[in-house]
Amino acid sequence: MSEFTIDREGAVVVVTMDNPSVGNALSRAAAAEMADVFDDVSNGAADVRAVMLRANGRQFCTGADISANRSADKPINGHMVRGLAGSHHRLVHSVFHCRIPVISAVQGAAMGAGLHLALAADFVIAATSAQFKDPFTDRGFSVDSGGSWLLPRLIGMTRAKQFLYLGLSLDAATALAWGMIAEVVADDALDATAQRRVAELAARPTQALAATKRLLHDSASTSLSDAMHAETMAVELTLRSNDFKEGMTAFVEKRPARFTGT
Repeated sequence: MSEFTIDREGAVVVVTMDNPSVGNALSRAAAAEMADVFDDVSNGAADVRAVMLRANGRQFCTGADISANRSADKPINGHMVRGLAGSHHRLVHSVFHCRIPVISAVQGAAMGAGLHLALAADFVIAATSAQFKDPFTDRGFSVDSGGSWLLPRLIGMTRAKQFLYLGLSLDAATALAWGMIAEVVADDALDATAQRRVAELAARPTQALAATKRLLHDSASTSLSDAMHAETMAVELTLRSNDFKEGMTAFVEKRPARFTGT
């Protein structure tokens, strides 16, 4: 049985984790398969213009499904390095670097790799039931799946240390106040709100969003001069898009733009 499903709604792809009996914990195989989906979308598959990442059941994702990786044999040295690199680490990387905007809709627990998967999206919309936790130090080992990189950038170094060192569990309101997530809604409004937000992104100029996303992500590791040079190159490219022409025409005609993503 697959641990997730893929649905197409117009220009939107909906990826739904669907293994609620284990809290949607992801096996390595499923994580690798999901990474393939996001890589395909990022590479221009089927004119996708936005992605919604969600889950069935009470929990969003309780992390990596370690039960699926157990073996009676003693693991050989380096098995974690190889296993994580091709599965959960690759998935977080694929979501974060996806050219197409990604929204994650979180209810219940988002823990460990599941939390970082949610945070790799452009925006997190959370239900009031959502709980965010990295249990790594509670179990006696260190953070993985991108948490050491994502958390300081979202909530600052001091709060990231508190969160990771003490194994804090944040409710949705606190996660919003800390800047970890973008929006909190009632549980029964989560899917509808996420669908509206992802539809809004799908109606925006796709190439301009992709360029802006890349510039923002690169800004943390570049100088102001290099950032402005990259902006110049991105403007040069996006000025050639049909969406730029439509945006300028709509501005002159004083009407909403009708972008096509081209």
